[in-house]
Amino acid sequence: MKTNFTELFMFAGMMAVLFSCDNDENGPSGKYSNGIFISNEGAFGAGNASVSFYSTTGDSIVNDIFFNENNRPLGDVLQSALNYDGKTYLVVNASGKIEVVNSEDFSEQDVIESLENPRFITEKNGMLYVTQWGEGGTVKIIDPNSNEIVETIQVGTGPEIILSSADYIIVANKGGYGEDSTISIIDPGSNEVVKTIQTGNKPSDMVIDSNGDLWVLNSGTTIWNDDYSQVLGHKPSSLVKISLSSLEITEKIELYSDDHPSILEISPDGQTLYIGGGFIAAGIFEIDINSPSVPSTPLISKSFYNVKVNPLTSEIYGFDAKDWTNAGSFSRYSLSGNLIEEYEAGVGPNGVAL
Repeated sequence: MKTNFTELFMFAGMMAVLFSCDNDENGPSGKYSNGIFISNEGAFGAGNASVSFYSTTGDSIVNDIFFNENNRPLGDVLQSALNYDGKTYLVVNASGKIEVVNSEDFSEQDVIESLENPRFITEKNGMLYVTQWGEGGTVKIIDPNSNEIVETIQVGTGPEIILSSADYIIVANKGGYGEDSTISIIDPGSNEVVKTIQTGNKPSDMVIDSNGDLWVLNSGTTIWNDDYSQVLGHKPSSLVKISLSSLEITEKIELYSDDHPSILEISPDGQTLYIGGGFIAAGIFEIDINSPSVPSTPLISKSFYNVKVNPLTSEIYGFDAKDWTNAGSFSRYSLSGNLIEEYEAGVGPNGVAL
């Protein structure tokens, strides 16, 4: 699922929100300039992960650019992607690797291997931090100068989304095939976990608002009988606010007793949260950070596999995986929820890297 895309604030009076741990300087130039890379997960076991390029100036999309430029498949399940220092890092989950390409022309540069179920990636102080389910739940630190794994940090079970804030690296431990209810706070100076915070069942996504507070979406879970033929109950979903100054929970909002949203995004001004995805009733919903309450009417009625907000264009992107066999779609919406355009992407589109 969800792509990592999430170091959120810098400069401009704390009002410019970053996307996918990137900033303008990290974006591609050259052949693939003025646009975004769309990660297409592909079907598990099929080895048909791919990357599409959407041109913001030409309002057009080109699919399968990794294969087109390198004449070989990308691999099995493209989980997430990151642009950093002129390169794009493609985290290929089921293949246990990260493909490194030149962001200008998407030509292959290197392959980082020896990873076990890598998931999401961020950058801090010139180093890359990658969550992986392997080894009981760890974060691998990679030196982008050598593309070597230089350190391993033990975190919770099934770590997923990873954020870089001003002072910390933050990891959501969703639980993988099991359950977890914690986030890990890492000091990037020592690369040690300095605090583990219980947030709620299955923390699935995180953002940082305009006040510098962390919001964590706990998707909750459905409880089944042994053969998964009957629902026995639910662990509710919730939204938690954490002060990154005190590292304490300052607010908790119970969301749904039997729906389990897994997507959390934030508006470019850092004032509005967007939630949806997973097993929530169809739609993407808005929540005001200053008066948070459970929304009843969706901003966008359609359900998506994943949703991202692009602060550079002030648009909401929706990714529809459809049947996981044929092409999925990539849709652009205004912040008011109006559809701008829909495009055909690869199999299982799940996110972007600017």
